[in-house]
Amino acid sequence: MFKSILTTIVLLITANNASAGVNYDPVTRSLEVSGYTTMRQVQAANLEMRSNEVLTVILSGPGGDYYAGMALGRAIRKEGANVIIPENSTCVSACAFAALGGERVIVDGELWFHAPYLTMAPTNVTILDIAHKFGIAYLDMSVYLSEQSISILLANDIIRRTSTCKFIVVDSGEEITKLRSGEFPHTHTGYNYKILDNC
Repeated sequence: MFKSILTTIVLLITANNASAGVNYDPVTRSLEVSGYTTMRQVQAANLEMRSNEVLTVILSGPGGDYYAGMALGRAIRKEGANVIIPENSTCVSACAFAALGGERVIVDGELWFHAPYLTMAPTNVTILDIAHKFGIAYLDMSVYLSEQSISILLANDIIRRTSTCKFIVVDSGEEITKLRSGEFPHTHTGYNYKILDNC
């Protein structure tokens, strides 16, 4: 009886994680995280990382919750896992921020970065209130990049050069390494990227 209850619980957790786009492979000790980046997805990934040794996180997805992306990146960094962006795949927005948590980031596909944005604003708030929210989000981006040993000048590029439909595209892990090569968080030796304008 106890064994069947335990099996049911494990199956429910596994099914829940799969529906969140999170799948663990015990043979390769890799965790695949795909789909929209949500706090539910982060919770499922955290559960797998607490329960298993994860050497590699395979990421892809169309973006999602900005803060969920940073939470996932912090979890990946804590695990000490490498990140792979598979060939012919994209890791967009929140997913791209999550990828920066990798001990090493291998980019066979593409990372697409853009500035966080609001999809709507309440009518009962001032422009100052909205600007305040963006200021906090941009400051949080710089703190996160610094935690990941990424030059905060990436934040400057993202804020100045992107929009909801314009992206900084990085298609090589070596470029992420360059962003980590500065002695201080506000320096780097330069990195190569392209601008993708879908506006």
